[in-house]
Amino acid sequence: MDQKSFAIGVAAESLNVIGMNGSTLVACGTSLPVAQRTNGDFCRFVIDQESSRLWHDQASLADYVSEGRISAFETPIPLPDSSPATEQRLVLFVNGEFLDEAEIQKPLEFQGTPVQWTKITGERRVTWGTPLPESLAKGMSNEWAKKLCQKIDHHLKEDDASAAKLQKWSDFGLCAATDKGTRWSLYLRYGAVIDPERVRRLFDIFVQRQFPSCTWEHYLQKMREIQTIIQAQPPIRTRPKPVAKTFFHREQIKNITKERGLGASFLWK
Repeated sequence: MDQKSFAIGVAAESLNVIGMNGSTLVACGTSLPVAQRTNGDFCRFVIDQESSRLWHDQASLADYVSEGRISAFETPIPLPDSSPATEQRLVLFVNGEFLDEAEIQKPLEFQGTPVQWTKITGERRVTWGTPLPESLAKGMSNEWAKKLCQKIDHHLKEDDASAAKLQKWSDFGLCAATDKGTRWSLYLRYGAVIDPERVRRLFDIFVQRQFPSCTWEHYLQKMREIQTIIQAQPPIRTRPKPVAKTFFHREQIKNITKERGLGASFLWK
């Protein structure tokens, strides 16, 4: 494979983003862009003044795509400008199922910056990508996560969504969340809507690793506080409430505390 070193820094020549590094393993997320020069050479675009960019010959691009090392754009998009110029660019990707569940549209503008979307080829579900400065890519994704968090709260309050839906929205929200506070909020809701026997595993594998100072007892207490806040919100529904279909039942949640010797009244009374 023909590889060329190129001095780091944004080149004076125009660069197009032709895809992103790696595969789309989740419904929404970010990855490093793959940029292409006018002569066809391409690289994983990383802004780092202390290293060099490794450029590959265009002839190897198809192999990278077929191996899943690059997810290719249907249409190249110019590498976006950023302020400061040293800000890393990222590709934000999202599939159609995520957009449908979150009830959002792909924005054409975000915080005053135009957003250009293109499909990512070879995906099982229709998936779009857009290159943006890192702060904008993460900011947009986190806004989507917050909307999903609000949707979960609404349907917990109304008690009109299935367990599968609540878990899916929690999953999608965690895929999109880039802010630590947003992730914490979603982990509290996720713990409240999954099978009680899975909550401790969720805490041990994910919550405690990302929030090392959080104890099991604190996590349970915060879930209880969230329930109180949600139930205290004013009702939105004006029509008769349907039969509850959620997995969000007090008796099931009490089982978590009984198994851990914390007392049935500790959580979700």
